Amino acid sequence: ALIDLISGFVTEKPDRNYQPLSEEQKSEMSEKQIEQWEGKAKAGILSGDSVLKGILTDLRTAMSGNAKPGGIRLADIGIGSGGYQDYGKLKILNENKFAAVLTNRISEISELFTAAETGIAGRVNSIIEANIKKAGTADNRGKLIMLAGYEQSTSDTENNITKMIEQSNKRITTLQDRLKNEESRLWKKFTTMERALQQLNVQSSMLTQFASE
Repeated sequence: ALIDLISGFVTEKPDRNYQPLSEEQKSEMSEKQIEQWEGKAKAGILSGDSVLKGILTDLRTAMSGNAKPGGIRLADIGIGSGGYQDYGKLKILNENKFAAVLTNRISEISELFTAAETGIAGRVNSIIEANIKKAGTADNRGKLIMLAGYEQSTSDTENNITKMIEQSNKRITTLQDRLKNEESRLWKKFTTMERALQQLNVQSSMLTQFASE
C-alpha cells in the first residue's frame, strides 16, 4: 500500500490546463469552483519527485533482500514485482511456490519479515524513520521533513521549501524595486525630453515669426 501510494504521487501526470488561480480569478468564482480547480491544479505536483523516487527505490531494495546471508527472500516465496507497468508493486507471481513455502518454511518466512533490523519490517521502518524523523536540529531530520516540514513544529518554517519561498519573495521584492526605480527614471527622462521639446517648439515659433517679418 505504501509503495502504491508513493508510486501514485510520482507517476501522476499534471494537467497543464489548470494553472494556479490569481486573486482576481478567485473573486469571480464560488468556493466550490475554487476547491475543484485547485484540486486539479495540484494533481501531478509531485510527478517525478526525486526524493519520493529515492524512497521508492529504497523500499523496493528492502523488499528484495533477505534477513540473513543465504536466507529466504520474497522471490523464493513466489512474490515479486509485476513489472514496469505496475511501478514495482509486489504481487504473487507463482501461487504454487507461494503455497508450498507457506506450508513448509513458515519459520523462515517469519524471520524474513520480523528479524530485528534486518527483516523486511525493520528495514522498511528504518527507511520511513529516515524520511519522516521530526526530532533533532534542522539539518538532522528526515528527508521529507527537511524538505517540506511538519505542521505544529519548528520544522514548519525550518525547511527547504519555506526557504525557497522566502528567497523567491526576496527576489520578487528586489525586482519590484528595480521596476519602480526604472519607471521613475524613465518618467524623469520623459519629462525632461518633453520640456526640451516644448522649448524647441517655442524657439521654432520665434524663428518662424522673425522670418515672416
